[in-house]
Amino acid sequence: MIVFLLFLFCMVVGLVLQKISSLSLVLLLSVLGTTSVLANEEINQNPVYKGEVESINEPIIIRYSPLPKSRTIDTSSFSGKLNGRVLDHKTISRGAIEIFEEDKSLKMLISSFTTELINKNKKETINDVKKMTFDISPFGKINDFSLYSPDLTSEELALTKEAMSNMVEEIIFQLPPSGVETDHKFKTNLTLGGMAIKDVGTVLGKTIFNNRQAIVIDYRGPLSSLVINHEKIKGSFDGYSVMDIATGVTVYTEYYFQAKFSHKSRVYIYNTLKTEFQ
Repeated sequence: MIVFLLFLFCMVVGLVLQKISSLSLVLLLSVLGTTSVLANEEINQNPVYKGEVESINEPIIIRYSPLPKSRTIDTSSFSGKLNGRVLDHKTISRGAIEIFEEDKSLKMLISSFTTELINKNKKETINDVKKMTFDISPFGKINDFSLYSPDLTSEELALTKEAMSNMVEEIIFQLPPSGVETDHKFKTNLTLGGMAIKDVGTVLGKTIFNNRQAIVIDYRGPLSSLVINHEKIKGSFDGYSVMDIATGVTVYTEYYFQAKFSHKSRVYIYNTLKTEFQ
């Protein structure tokens, strides 16, 4: 979810400033990163959680709770072809997540700081500071949010926030007050411009991840729906997320995405994201 939100920020900014196309948008929003043919040995085309998973027989109530500033590392890459053009690059984005109480409300701050761009010919690190602050309930209802980027004017930030206002609750996990059990479904239903994405994650059970109690959410098989400009795109999305029970924060994700847009355009994406608790 963290990466999804930062991608959403970047892509909506692109739309507001008219810098990206709908196809570019879906490539970045419907995927959470990758590792490309630059490093084929790193690609896992069938990401499955390897740890021990126990069935959840009694509902586990998960709430967003205060979390000290923790580092996030997102490894993203693209491979394949888009309109005949070869895609072959990798990015490593570094940022942070923090949850804290302020004025009797709960705040979630998600930040990106730098992005490392890698392809066959060069490696470049750029400063890419973006911050999103959410006023949320313990179960994920968003009361308000704000955006920050030193590269945007106040007017551009206001337009970006307006464009994002109807989507952010589809990106942050909405936690059921009644608790989570095995087979609980987390649904995504995102619409932006000429693009729509629907997908479902299924809770497999509980696990121990880095000495902390967590749940595993699995994504498997064809996308429920991926539509661009009223045309349904064939694609699959396989992977999982590990959610920390004590804080509600996603501590690890691994995904493999593929989609065929035409006989000249086929994209493969592999992603890992980890949150390092302090």
